[in-house]
Amino acid sequence: IHMYKDMPAILARQVKVSNLGFDWRGIQRKKDAGQNRIFIHRQPADMRLKGRCHNCEDRIRAKSDYCSPACKIVRKPNGKNANLVRDLVNVEFDEEPVRDVFCLGCLRAFASAHCANHTLHVHGADAEGGAAPNHAPVLVEIVEQDGWKLIAEDVIGQPVHLERLK
Repeated sequence: IHMYKDMPAILARQVKVSNLGFDWRGIQRKKDAGQNRIFIHRQPADMRLKGRCHNCEDRIRAKSDYCSPACKIVRKPNGKNANLVRDLVNVEFDEEPVRDVFCLGCLRAFASAHCANHTLHVHGADAEGGAAPNHAPVLVEIVEQDGWKLIAEDVIGQPVHLERLK
């Protein structure tokens, strides 16, 4: 998930790789700067488009059923892993993310406030699906000291190269 034009979005390619088990079909994709994106929330409507969102009635591409996952989850609240998408929709992306947890499954730091269900994501060495997924990743707390984000080296079990995180 990243912020694009001040709105949270997910790259459509990422949805194909780690779809969370949710049915992303029918949700409008928008291509901009060479990337297809799925915006998490409703966006300003484009009056040139002919279709209508099945939930909010905003104008969308004719081949799409919903403008965003936020609208699809309202109309289809009980699909597979709908709880994960509902949590994603309810995240306050306006808050400054504080990377306070490190995942030993995907080797990434993330803000626990923005990914409360991180352990439910598919983890593995190969994000393209080539490696067996690790279904029980270990999460490690990150502490801040003198402007640096730190993880105890003995927790990771290998040399750690720290980078200054913003």
